[in-house]
Amino acid sequence: LTTYDLVTYGTSGKECYGGYSTTTNTGWGPGYGNNCIHSGTIVSSGDLPTNWYNYTLATAETVIDKNTTSSSPATNTVKATESICPRGWTLPDKVQIRSIGPDTGSATYVSSFSPVLGGVYRSGTLINDTMNGYWWGSEAWNGSLRGGLNYDSTNLHFNNLRRYMGFYIRCVQAP
Repeated sequence: LTTYDLVTYGTSGKECYGGYSTTTNTGWGPGYGNNCIHSGTIVSSGDLPTNWYNYTLATAETVIDKNTTSSSPATNTVKATESICPRGWTLPDKVQIRSIGPDTGSATYVSSFSPVLGGVYRSGTLINDTMNGYWWGSEAWNGSLRGGLNYDSTNLHFNNLRRYMGFYIRCVQAP
C-alpha cells in the first residue's frame, strides 16, 4: 500500500485533498481513493502520540472511490467489510456506536470511553484540536459521508464525517 501524509499531501502535493458539496451531499478528490495518515502528537493532551486516518486507509481500501472531479462525485454508501483493525476486531457499525451511549450526555460513558481531544486533519491542517475528537465507524451516513463518533469535550455523538478528513480509529471486537 502506498500511503500519503495528510499534511504534506504526498509527492505531487494533492494526494489527500478532497472536496465536498453541502448542496448535493457528495464528495470528490483523490483523498477518497488514496491511503492517507498523519502521525503526530496531541498537544492538548500532553503530547500524546497519535495517528489520524482518512476513510480509505481506515477501511483497508474496501470503501474507496477514485473519482477526482466534482462531476464524478464519490457516493459509495456500502458498509466497510474490512478495516485496519487487528484480526477479530473491526470499526464499529451504527448499532455498536449507538449502543455504547452517545447522545445521552452520560458522564459514566464518557469516563469509561476515555475520549481524547485532538481535532481533525482537513486539507493538511489540524483544526479543533482543543475542542473535539473524532473516530471512524464502518457505515455510511448518506452519500459520501460516513458515520462515526464525535466527542465535543462533554458528550459523545454519532455524527457524519467526510471521508477525506483525518480522524482516529477505535476498534471493537467483531461479533
